[in-house]
Amino acid sequence: MKRGTGLLFIFIGIIVILSATTFFLISHRPAGSATEHFQKGEEFFAQQKWDQAIEEYTKAIALDPTFVQAYRKRACAYNSKGDFYAAISDYKKIIEIDTENPNNYLELASLHCSQGNNSSAITTLKKAIKIDPKNSSVFNRAGDIYVAMGRHQDALASYTKAINLSPRADLYIHRANLYSGIGKYDKALADYNQAIKVDPNNEGAYANRANFYAQRKLYDQAMPDYDKAIQLNAKYYEAYLWRGNLYDTLGNPKKAIADFTRAIRINPKRIEAYDARGKIYASENMKTQAINDYLKAISLTTDKTEQLKLKQKIAELKE
Repeated sequence: MKRGTGLLFIFIGIIVILSATTFFLISHRPAGSATEHFQKGEEFFAQQKWDQAIEEYTKAIALDPTFVQAYRKRACAYNSKGDFYAAISDYKKIIEIDTENPNNYLELASLHCSQGNNSSAITTLKKAIKIDPKNSSVFNRAGDIYVAMGRHQDALASYTKAINLSPRADLYIHRANLYSGIGKYDKALADYNQAIKVDPNNEGAYANRANFYAQRKLYDQAMPDYDKAIQLNAKYYEAYLWRGNLYDTLGNPKKAIADFTRAIRINPKRIEAYDARGKIYASENMKTQAINDYLKAISLTTDKTEQLKLKQKIAELKE
């Protein structure tokens, strides 16, 4: 009898605990639907209010633990605020839910790269290749990472595999840049030419071939390619920057300043054109303009080393 009574009390205790747990979970369950919280997160994300966006995405996930897009956007928000480890954790969860999507592995690999963990990035991409061995983007990304690791032969093999799967202009450009970097200039030029043949309206192909010519001091061939790139894309920031540098090399500061100024108008939040224009102003003894450009560049970067270099240039102009 006593034994039966004891078991009854245990049974009742379990029911009480389960009821209390259920009540706790229900009472702490976010109000509204997962979609509503996700949309609120999107609004905060658009305003770059990362913490508020993360809070809303987290509520959406609490209501729907398989809400892949909520994990993805929360990872983006974490990444934007510099919390790479949290972003990586979210992408690992995404892969648990959506295992067969190679794009998830590409994103996770990129996050590993942002942490300087290239080996983990390659391991992640190898998993993507097993899932989709005909995905050229995965092989291309692997090539980029191998280049960063100094594993040039592996990079060439990856780029070549990507090209064989999808002979796109951008893939030829990546391989051409690598060939150029390791001194295989004939192969580099052949790939730049092939990129243009594949896509005659690809401004990047002309700009990269122009850089190749400029590095080889073939300035007469570089200039028309920069001109063509800008003709194809009048808002090509880098092309104006590179052509401006070539004008500077050729001793034409007026045209160099004009190109750097155009680049600044296209993207006034990047520092390269301010720095480059400041250098020209300084060489032309236009000290006030140079200092103003360097000060603007300082205000746009959080890189302490870069700020120190710019401050040193200002100090030299004030001597």
